[in-house]
Amino acid sequence: MYKTVFTGLLVFGLFFALNTGSASAAQEDLPLSDGASVAAIKLTSVVDEVQKEKEEQQENEETKHVVEEDETLSDIAEVHKTTWQRIYDKNVDIESPDVINPGDELIIPRPDEELEPREVPVAPAPEPAPVARTQSAQTTTQSRPRAAAPAPRGSSAGNGYVYGYCTWYVKSVRSDLPNNLGNANTWAVRAAAQGYATGSIPRAGAVAVATTGYMHVAYVTGVNGDGTVNLSEMNYRGWGVVSSRTAPASQFVYIY
Repeated sequence: MYKTVFTGLLVFGLFFALNTGSASAAQEDLPLSDGASVAAIKLTSVVDEVQKEKEEQQENEETKHVVEEDETLSDIAEVHKTTWQRIYDKNVDIESPDVINPGDELIIPRPDEELEPREVPVAPAPEPAPVARTQSAQTTTQSRPRAAAPAPRGSSAGNGYVYGYCTWYVKSVRSDLPNNLGNANTWAVRAAAQGYATGSIPRAGAVAVATTGYMHVAYVTGVNGDGTVNLSEMNYRGWGVVSSRTAPASQFVYIY
């Protein structure tokens, strides 16, 4: 459409200029008449407007990504050179950054686009395991529904997480953990559903799952008497960087 408009205006401008300024062959070297100059200026202005409109349309075009099987927001962010948080902030219909489905169409934010930060849902602390009942107590409660059996554990063979992220590192030091715990913020819930013991009391060797609004897991190397834990982790100080720190134990739930 832009090409057609431009061509029509160009033909009109040339026709107007030739009919206005060509009184005779001897006048070819004379300056353009006022009418021809005005037409040329108007033509240039219209062309500039068309070009500007085209550039604005290109800037406003959205980049979209269709979620494929087994893709996470982190995978998609790596493809488009952005972060999972920006994709999560842009696509407000995503309820949790860990819950995306194959076929979902996501809009990738532009690098300079300002986004309203969204809170990441915090995985709730799993309920404590039920206390064993005596035989007489069990007899009086036989009519009550029984608790659902733990879900089958996923495979723990190898390391199914993406290198450079906190989940990959924790799996590398806790090889017994399954590869289907998802993003960091769902580790505690999914581990509990598969029969792993979880709780709020820190222990050395446990996995610390952050509950303070950001997705992160770390490996507990020690528990201190002042209510803090020593952590070994990856991707806290930078992608692929392994580091250590001490943090309040109350900021985590634990997978034992």
